[in-house]
Amino acid sequence: MFINSYLTLEVSYELAKDNHTAGSPILLRVTLSRDIDEDEEDTEQLVVAPFYPSKKLANWWIILGDQNS
Repeated sequence: MFINSYLTLEVSYELAKDNHTAGSPILLRVTLSRDIDEDEEDTEQLVVAPFYPSKKLANWWIILGDQNS
């Protein structure tokens, strides 16, 4: 059941501006997308969690970092 409901996500990103100054904030746009089957609910994606006491919605975290530090 878990394997059959496993999602494939596509992650894309882009920097909002082309010119950047060292040490100043930047804006990074990250897009997560997935294919939705016709039989799925509108926007809710339930995960397989048989021991969770109620319905469990999928959640996503995005972690950014410098692998060299």
